[in-house]
Amino acid sequence: QGTTTIVVNFNATAANRTLKVVANNACGASSAKTLVVAVAVCPSAREGSLSELSNVEVYPNPSKGLLSVNFNSISADNYLLTVSDLSGRVLRMIPVSAVEGENKVNLELTDVSTGVYVLTLKGNSDVSQTRIVIE
Repeated sequence: QGTTTIVVNFNATAANRTLKVVANNACGASSAKTLVVAVAVCPSAREGSLSELSNVEVYPNPSKGLLSVNFNSISADNYLLTVSDLSGRVLRMIPVSAVEGENKVNLELTDVSTGVYVLTLKGNSDVSQTRIVIE
């Protein structure tokens, strides 16, 4: 790869993972070296399960009222996007039909007062909350 550093991302459901490394160059390949790596396991990670909702991004934040909400879904499914003020009063409730993979929702909040709000994206088993600031 032309580098001495490689990042390996694990979908960690076990505390240890074994890596096998072989170095290659124009002169040939080294023998395989084995390294056991301790991986921090997230409390919500369960064997054989994946989070249905991931990589939720809301931008720009702060905003003048026009926002984009991007997220990944592991399957085509229905979600509920809500925007609430800090007292819990719901200002928007938008059903979202997601496709498997990347999804984008454009959200207009130009009619709400400046302040801090909570954007919630809820699926069957996952919930993501993000604080948003409207200027």
